[in-house]
Parts: sequence; structure tokens; C-alpha cells
Amino acid sequence: MKSRPEKYPRATGVKRNVWPEVEKSITVIKNAEIPYELRMVRVPGLVDEEDIQFLKELGKKVSGAKITINPFQTTDRFMSFVL
Repeated sequence: MKSRPEKYPRATGVKRNVWPEVEKSITVIKNAEIPYELRMVRVPGLVDEEDIQFLKELGKKVSGAKITINPFQTTDRFMSFVL
């Protein structure tokens, strides 16, 4: 998960609404009867507490989902790619 639906275009760089596809993916995974988790990276300036709360609420709706929130980490390799 990149963020909550209204921020997905900014988080992904995709201008069209891809949230229905995200929801479809969640449904497919949920119905596959295999372990899964919903993950989000806490990117400064992009992911805020509302996004984290959204993920937690989504996890309650998607029974059995493990929720993981990872800290944003940069590396020299990443920074050279960005620059």
C-alpha cells in the first residue's frame, strides 16, 4: 500500500485512478487462502498518520491481514539514482 486512495496518484506517479485495481488485488489475495500482509513505508512528506490509520482500518476489514509499517530508508545507491 502506498497511501490512502485520494493520495495514490501522488504516491505512485500514476495520474489515473488505480485504486479499484488495488482493491481487486486485495480481494484476490484474500480469497487465495494464503498468509498475506498489508505493508506501507512511512515516506516523509508523503505518508502521514491518516495514511497509517487508513491502513490499520483496512486491515480490520481484511480479516487475517498482518499490518506492517516500515520506516523509510535511503541508501547511497538510491540517492545517486534520484540525483
